[in-house]
Amino acid sequence: MAGFSSMSPLLSTCEKFDYSDSEDSVTSSGYDSAVLSVGNWSDSEIESEDEGGFNSDDMADIMIFENTKPITNTMEYILSMPSLCDVVFIVGEDESIIRGLKAVLASRNRIFYDMLMKKDEIESQDATESTKKSKTSRFPKFKKKSRKSNQDVEKKLTVVIKDYDFNVFSRLISFLHLGEVSVTPETVVGLMCAADEFKIPELQQACWDFCFRCLDNGNIATIVQSSQFYRGRPAADDLMFKLVGMMGGPKTTSV
Repeated sequence: MAGFSSMSPLLSTCEKFDYSDSEDSVTSSGYDSAVLSVGNWSDSEIESEDEGGFNSDDMADIMIFENTKPITNTMEYILSMPSLCDVVFIVGEDESIIRGLKAVLASRNRIFYDMLMKKDEIESQDATESTKKSKTSRFPKFKKKSRKSNQDVEKKLTVVIKDYDFNVFSRLISFLHLGEVSVTPETVVGLMCAADEFKIPELQQACWDFCFRCLDNGNIATIVQSSQFYRGRPAADDLMFKLVGMMGGPKTTSV
């Protein structure tokens, strides 16, 4: 198993320092601190701050605080709490449930943005039509009580995903939320297909790098076996073709 991380940097007008992995750092309130010098500010940034009433003479006293670990930990906690998630994916033939945050998925990936916005629009239209029908009907409809496990799904934006198994799609959703993913021989082909479909080049390259490593540790057979579910997809077929070629020829890490 290999871990891949691709955290998007936080935006700042100053140079940033992250001491979250330093043994000398001391975190008391959820973040670390670092003193930034005036030399880190550009002229345009100084001018912008001056227009807002900021005194450039005091810039030497400015500090910016950053620690991405609390953000990741908070996101992991949110994903573990069904009541805090607003998107539900029903995945695979066994209809396993994976939860996520619409704002995060839509802002991190254009394909998910289009998918979720379209689904949200359809559900809103259905709800409006249902309300109109109930108002014009002479006899009100009484809904049967749903089981508790289904009530959460009914209240959330729900998307059915049949083309991926739970282990693969849960890793994809985790990567988009947390910026890291664990790649295994059993999931690498599915992740490669997902990276291709959802246009995530960094994840696609990570999967290819993992397959390259597997050439030396004897896991190619497991990868080939796990590819059965994704046979016929361009990304999976291309990966299998390249792996077979690499086993009998020169190695390359380019996708």
